[in-house]
Amino acid sequence: MSFEQFDKTVEETIQRYAEMQEQLTFPLLFEENDTIKCLDVGCGAGRSAYEILVNFQNARVDCIDLNTEKAKNNLKEFEGRTDFIDDDFVFHEFEEQYDVVVCSFTFSQLEKKEKIRWIKKIKSLLVEGGYFVCADKVCFKSVELNEALEIFDTGHSHPVPLVSEMILLKKAGFSIYDITWRFRGYAVWYAIK
Repeated sequence: MSFEQFDKTVEETIQRYAEMQEQLTFPLLFEENDTIKCLDVGCGAGRSAYEILVNFQNARVDCIDLNTEKAKNNLKEFEGRTDFIDDDFVFHEFEEQYDVVVCSFTFSQLEKKEKIRWIKKIKSLLVEGGYFVCADKVCFKSVELNEALEIFDTGHSHPVPLVSEMILLKKAGFSIYDITWRFRGYAVWYAIK
């Protein structure tokens, strides 16, 4: 399967989206054949899960979203390595812990209080030494730069400066956190429990 089979609207509207998604696996220090368990929160079309599945042959991915039909369609070739949960992440009761939790274009849709709640839940779902990796829309501290790049806080999107994301991870008690990729108003960052 190629990326073109995923959500074309996203591909066409976000510059370097494919590159951004490919960077989700960059901080994951696993061997290609390691058995890892991953949770894709707000899986959408399944693009983030796809990156995990193609880069780690023995990875299993649970995809959660309010509606996982698009991800199920796009990830058919990984049947047996994927499970789909149609539910609200915050209220879902998980029965296991994960080596990796990925989140793509979900955090910028949350208000600060919601984001803190999500980060706490994500941390509780990770095994010790587990990774949280996020790819999302962000903004700059400079209002002028945000305006020049047309990075707006609109109805469903609330991008914040990356430094704010790092502060939230530190407050949540993650031991290591850093930024691995950035292009204008988009970034990939990670944390280790």
